[in-house]
Amino acid sequence: MRGALNGALMDSAGGQAAAGLSPRPLPVQRLAREWAERAREGYLSRDAARGQLLAQLRAAGQNEDRLAYAVIAFDHFVRAAEELASDADFGKRKPADEWNAMGPGSSGTSDPLSHRGLLTIKEANVWNLEASAAGVALQVFGDFWFEGELCVLFADTNVGKTIAAVQILDGVTRGEDVMGFTVGIAAQPGLYIDCELSSRQFYSRCVNDCGTVYQFQPGFLRCEIDPDLDFDESGWDRAIYDGIEAAVIEHSVKVVIVDNLTYLREETERSRGALPLMRQLKALKARHGLSILVLAHTPKRDPSRPLSRNDLAGSRVLLQLADSAFAIGESYRDPGLRYLKQIKVRQADFTIDAGNVAMLSLERGDGLLTFGFAGYGSEAEHLKERSIGEENELDAQIVALRKRQPQMSLRQMAAELGTNHRRVSRAIHREEKCRQ
Repeated sequence: MRGALNGALMDSAGGQAAAGLSPRPLPVQRLAREWAERAREGYLSRDAARGQLLAQLRAAGQNEDRLAYAVIAFDHFVRAAEELASDADFGKRKPADEWNAMGPGSSGTSDPLSHRGLLTIKEANVWNLEASAAGVALQVFGDFWFEGELCVLFADTNVGKTIAAVQILDGVTRGEDVMGFTVGIAAQPGLYIDCELSSRQFYSRCVNDCGTVYQFQPGFLRCEIDPDLDFDESGWDRAIYDGIEAAVIEHSVKVVIVDNLTYLREETERSRGALPLMRQLKALKARHGLSILVLAHTPKRDPSRPLSRNDLAGSRVLLQLADSAFAIGESYRDPGLRYLKQIKVRQADFTIDAGNVAMLSLERGDGLLTFGFAGYGSEAEHLKERSIGEENELDAQIVALRKRQPQMSLRQMAAELGTNHRRVSRAIHREEKCRQ
């Protein structure tokens, strides 16, 4: 379904070379198994096979953590073979089907990578060795989004999600910091799945009043959904994800931005719509070692309240499956200001929170519409202040809605009126107290 995605996509090999990407690490587990099998077949002693395995890995420049993992994997395979043969005849050839059968179904020791249905099972030490060999996750965008994460960026309509996302990917392709926040990964190609803007609308954000058009790096790959593609609506989800996966493989990208979540899946404001979507993205991330940023919108909300996880459409499921999340808020003090706030963090501390949001200002320099860093401040300074009249009006709306729809829960009422369930509860209790 590659036809579902259009765009000026670069040649994969050229993109990797231009970005200065390092080669993939060797498949340690597979090599350990091959050398263990040579020892089992009697071509080498156990110690000699282990030594040859380590020599091969050292020659390829593998670090000490990966060497340690190789020894553990090798010894696992050797012990598994010993269960099929006594120590006396170890080294004599055993039927290949017995060797291949060892693993999840065998008793005692098992393959260091075992599968039982949806589960991948390894010893805790093996997990830690693999994580150690992979190194510390680098920042893709400051402490908001790290390498290997499925991250969610959400905001209200017309606040600047797309502006920020395009700017972030531009920084990734250049290896340059963005909005004053660190881009720690090496410069590399990235894929922008644009379901929000037409090509003309995208262009309008890349040209200034003097007609200067912003020049992206060749590795900035933008895709659109082909509106003329003819396929069965029931296969929509499969077509979209097959297309994304095909583009990732063909162009060797590791950074993907999806703009936006609502277009790709109906009913993302409900858990039943969000759950399969996030599972597919998480599986895609794990399968190809991706860093994925998905953009989402907020349903109607009360602008006098601080941004929270409850403001994300389908929040409960989306944030459970996301590794991290951050939001963009709009300042009511200054219409030109926006602010960034961490919502969920796993690999850093909560430092950009309600008391210390990162303020941003809209800028257009050499063509591209971007955000510039404007300092830090308190989120409370940028929230809308309710007048007494507005508070009374909201109380009246809550009471009226309660009378019309008594079966609605407090949270449903809050979502309908753009406030929070505690505010709804207070208004209802006040009204009931007045009637007594």
